[in-house]
Amino acid sequence: MMTPDMRILQPANGKYAESKSASKSFAASHCCHDNQNYEFRFPIRMEQQTVDESLVAITAGVGLIVIGLSFLRWNVREWQAAKNSDLHDDHDRQHYYKRFRRRVQTSSLLIFVGVLLPIGDWLIERGKNPQVATIFWSVVLLLVLWIMLLAFADMVSTRSYSRLELSKIQQKKRELERQLTQIKTRSSNGHLN
Repeated sequence: MMTPDMRILQPANGKYAESKSASKSFAASHCCHDNQNYEFRFPIRMEQQTVDESLVAITAGVGLIVIGLSFLRWNVREWQAAKNSDLHDDHDRQHYYKRFRRRVQTSSLLIFVGVLLPIGDWLIERGKNPQVATIFWSVVLLLVLWIMLLAFADMVSTRSYSRLELSKIQQKKRELERQLTQIKTRSSNGHLN
């Protein structure tokens, strides 16, 4: 059955040619086997995206921007608290400052990628220069890889800092237990200082 929404390819001199009932949504070809006609339909790319497809890119972009801004705000607050705390020494502050820089860079890149998503969608929609779109999406991919590397570096740094702090705590615990043992030994011998 032929509708105005189909592009029908029919044999013409051994090749397929477009019929006049062409549109942009389907391509079909006819084939004969055992004296019966079969019609095959193949979807082809539409020239313009629908509003729903553009809305997905815009929504994803806005979502990344909101997440990036939330992380950025949280990291600034956390750094202010660590910087002004009397509980941290210079080594701690240095660790927290490096962590703050990494996380601000990651959050900023998330915001930037969120802005780039709808732009990249628009480049694909235009479709006039596929090389520009390819270069654009390659840059976006490199930015995403850089975000992943920063996240991995942050995880490794936090883990090593936590292990160092835990070993300091365990060393202090052993020292306090040794002092407690000495005090108990002195008190059991009748020597109180």
